[in-house]
Amino acid sequence: MHAIGGGYINDIWPSNMGVIAGLVEASKISGARLFATGMGFLPLSPVNLRYLKELLTSFTYVESRDQTSASALNISLGYDDAFLGLALEQVVSREPDAPEIMILVQGDFFRDADSPWLLAKIRQFIDQHSQNGQARVGFVEAIPGKDRRYFGMLSSALTNAEFFNFKHVWTQGIPFRPGQKWLTSRFHMHLLAAAAGCPGVAISLDESYYSIKHSSLNALGTGWPVISPYTNTDQINVPLPALDPTFSERRGIFAKEKLALANFLYCI
Repeated sequence: MHAIGGGYINDIWPSNMGVIAGLVEASKISGARLFATGMGFLPLSPVNLRYLKELLTSFTYVESRDQTSASALNISLGYDDAFLGLALEQVVSREPDAPEIMILVQGDFFRDADSPWLLAKIRQFIDQHSQNGQARVGFVEAIPGKDRRYFGMLSSALTNAEFFNFKHVWTQGIPFRPGQKWLTSRFHMHLLAAAAGCPGVAISLDESYYSIKHSSLNALGTGWPVISPYTNTDQINVPLPALDPTFSERRGIFAKEKLALANFLYCI
């Protein structure tokens, strides 16, 4: 049994600890081996950290996608499971006619007091790269309903705004194009856009959660600047979107290592 990666086992959603506990109990009954890969386990209270450490001793293999979680739990450091999709060329889609500017700033995980700051940064990012209003702006939805928030606030003031809902993303992929500029708060969009060769800027909306996630991608070499309403409150301008030119080669290496791990765990 395999707990696939994500940042869902932590103090933010404490009931999800039952996923790991349930796997341990099921393994005792069935004798199945247990794997967990691409995980992000923080934040964790000292009590939950001890409890999770105990549960994970029943696993044959455990991997974290970030160094902070790996160090806290004394487990292997690896990569997010999305890199497996990159190895199989099944995740990143390319649409030559996609908008020049892409926005995915989530409608959850922010304090109400931060909304004006976020709205201002989104508008500033668009204005910086709008080519005098001629550039098309795409808003992407990862969680239905939640991620429509800023499109709803700004679309009436933009002449070339488009909305790519979750159904489009799920069935047709993410509308990437060469030279596209991204602003996103979501971890996986940072990862996938950078992997598609797009420069961008990431927003960290929670210092105990998202800062670890985006920092883990910078550690892999995306080269994206990261801003936050908690640490960049005095910053006047949104940084220019950036991409480390070596990340294209690196992401291929990470993807091959992830595929090798999957083959090893499943004895392929």
